[in-house]
Amino acid sequence: DDKIIAEKTVEMPQPQSAMIIIDFHNGEVKAIMGGRGEKSLNLSLNRAVDSMRQPGSVFKILASYAPAIDLKKATAATIIVDAPYTAPGGYKPKNYYSGYRGPSTIRDGIRDSMNILAVKNMINTGVANCFDYLLKFGLTTLVDGEEINGKIYSDKVASTALGGITKGVTQLEVTAAYATIANLGEYNRPIFYTKVLDHNNNILLDNQPEPKKVLSPQTAYILTDMMKDVVKKGTGTKARFKKSKMPISGKTGTTNDTKDLTFVGYTPYYAAGIWLGYDKPKTMREDHGYHLKLWSSIMEEIHSSLEYKDFIKPSGLTSVSICKKTGLLASSMCKSSGTAVTENFIANTQPKKYCSSHAQKNIENIDDKNKNKTDNGQEIQTESKEPNTEKTADKSKSEPAATIDNSNSNIPAEPVMPD
Repeated sequence: DDKIIAEKTVEMPQPQSAMIIIDFHNGEVKAIMGGRGEKSLNLSLNRAVDSMRQPGSVFKILASYAPAIDLKKATAATIIVDAPYTAPGGYKPKNYYSGYRGPSTIRDGIRDSMNILAVKNMINTGVANCFDYLLKFGLTTLVDGEEINGKIYSDKVASTALGGITKGVTQLEVTAAYATIANLGEYNRPIFYTKVLDHNNNILLDNQPEPKKVLSPQTAYILTDMMKDVVKKGTGTKARFKKSKMPISGKTGTTNDTKDLTFVGYTPYYAAGIWLGYDKPKTMREDHGYHLKLWSSIMEEIHSSLEYKDFIKPSGLTSVSICKKTGLLASSMCKSSGTAVTENFIANTQPKKYCSSHAQKNIENIDDKNKNKTDNGQEIQTESKEPNTEKTADKSKSEPAATIDNSNSNIPAEPVMPD
């Protein structure tokens, strides 16, 4: 029989963290941190590539907004009503803040990480369509009809818009997905080496990247532009550089009871994702934003000697002045009242009508489009089941939430409450 002659216990500091930095132009992994503390073991747990954790609101971009804009089912100026909502299958998303904000643009929803907007947008786009995009982004841990411990699970459900997925994702894959957006819609499989040579310089292994188009360059730029607001004045302000003026785009993510804190962001040079949490999930405080400050500190040092440059703006975009209250073309009244803003659109997707007032009846919003859609975007005949009686914190009226039959929502994933 085997006999134990020595034993060593290694305690890992808690909470733990993981980070990965990718050159999105070619998929090369430039740096990786698998955890905190002194490395004392070989082949030990690397949390950046081995651990699957819930991504929270980081998933909103990948699972909801990117597909919607790329399929031209929504724009940055699309109005969605933040009000009580029941998704097909009975899932009821809740915001992390109290009350409701009424009609809001998708730009608002991304900046302030509004949960109900993300779910409504996913339903309008089609849950199946959004799930297909997640696979194109290189995410391999998603499930659809998989049996686990005698139960069937699927991530092809509305709660996926908020990062409520069955197994979670690795920092490597979710960062590579955001690197796709940074790379104007082209996905590069993350690589740790480019080739292996023998002693005669013959190539034994060739690992050159093979770019794959996931989004149009126009979609990618619009997403980048909206996510800049997250860092400038939204939920990710602590990720801003202290000295450098280099532009940053990204998205925060927080799960139920703040057991996982995530931020994935990028500059015109690199994409980087960071996770903070306990190996055995445990509630943390999020108000300090330690993961955001750490991301900022590391990335600013990396960029300290790099020349300033902005994100590349592709052709095929149209910039117009719109009313941020209605999503329509700004009138002189909008400009005088301070509600006019300039927004980018994929050519020919900009609004055609001018805002005549800021009344609720003039708002063309995504709830109206949702009333007769299945999860694949097909027209059906349904009726709204919620009365138009809810009042919000910011508006005196709100639109009724759409009720849509979605056969894919009968197996809900574990919902989360992202930031």
